[in-house]
Amino acid sequence: MNYKNLKIILPLLVAIGLVGVGGIFLGQTFTSNPVSETPGLHAIHVGFVTSSGACKNGDEACLTGIVAKSHNVYTNLGKNATRDYLFHSGANLVNAFNVISVGQINVSQTATDRCLANNTGAGSYCQDWYGNGLTSIAGTVADVVSGGGIDFGNVSISKTFTCTLCVSTVINATGLYNKTFAADALGNPAATDLMLFAEANFTAATLQTNDQINVTWFIWTN
Repeated sequence: MNYKNLKIILPLLVAIGLVGVGGIFLGQTFTSNPVSETPGLHAIHVGFVTSSGACKNGDEACLTGIVAKSHNVYTNLGKNATRDYLFHSGANLVNAFNVISVGQINVSQTATDRCLANNTGAGSYCQDWYGNGLTSIAGTVADVVSGGGIDFGNVSISKTFTCTLCVSTVINATGLYNKTFAADALGNPAATDLMLFAEANFTAATLQTNDQINVTWFIWTN
């Protein structure tokens, strides 16, 4: 991997903020006392991510293919954002969650993460790639219709990344954010005011210069 030409995102400083592993569970099961009950694992939102793997620049057949498909980890911040959007009009509302990042991780993902591989909490480094065409960026959002041509709230968010300078650069993870990463006053990549809604990992793709990879998030509201 070309660590010289690709920067790793610096630590997230503020705790604000779906592709591959784990399900999205928003449902709760209540019996008598809703306050004291433990949330149940009844999925009412389920998401997954697909990856094309490494493709040569302009190889549309490759980019539209799927070599990896996985469920996501739904973060605590993402759960709170969903709650606020749906049930707290005007409270803690944030930008749309349409920004996709890619990166390399070698650790388990957890609901407390605020960026890729940030499972150790505040002060740990993010593993989202930054620079050389792999910086997080807003994807194309599209409604996903059922077989009968009727849309019931499902959506996809898709982005093709082109690595402008890669030497065996590994991508095996993605995150879904509400903002892009930016540089701080010292010119270092920073992420102090964005939210990681969900994250996932998938079969690793190794990119060389000008290689491309498509990552698509699918979010079902059923």
